[in-house]
Amino acid sequence: MKNRTTILNAALAAVLGIALFISIIVKTMCPQIIIPEVNIPYIAAVSLAALVLTSFVKTEKGCPICEAVLAGITFGVLPWAAGAIAGGELLKYALVGAIVFAVLNEMFKAMVKRIDLAGACKGAVIPAAFALYLACQCFAGWML
Repeated sequence: MKNRTTILNAALAAVLGIALFISIIVKTMCPQIIIPEVNIPYIAAVSLAALVLTSFVKTEKGCPICEAVLAGITFGVLPWAAGAIAGGELLKYALVGAIVFAVLNEMFKAMVKRIDLAGACKGAVIPAAFALYLACQCFAGWML
C-alpha cells in the first residue's frame, strides 16, 4: 500500500501541469483561441481528474488536512509559474484551491465508498466525478 497523500498530490500536480502546459502551447500557437481562466470549475475539473486517477490505485488512508494544504500550494504556485494568474492573486487562488479540493475530496471519497459497497465496477467513479463537476459549475454560477 502506498501513501495516499503523496500519490494524490503528485497526480494533482501532474494533471494541473499538463493542463497549464497545453494552455501555454495553445496561447503561443493560436493566440485567437480563448482559453478558460483559472476559476472554481477549472479547479474542480483538475481536482476531480486527479481524484479519479488515484481512485484506481490501492492506497492507505491519508491526512485530509495535509492533502488540502498541498493542493492549495499546488493551485497557488503552478498557475503563477505558468503565467495564468498574477502574483497578487496567488494567495487567493491557493486558498480557493485548497477549499474546493478539500470539499471535493471528502465528497468523492464518500461516493467511492458507496460505489464499492454497491459492488459496482471501478469505472463508475467517472460518472460520479462528472456529476460533482456539474454541481461545482452550478455553485460557481450561483456565487457569481
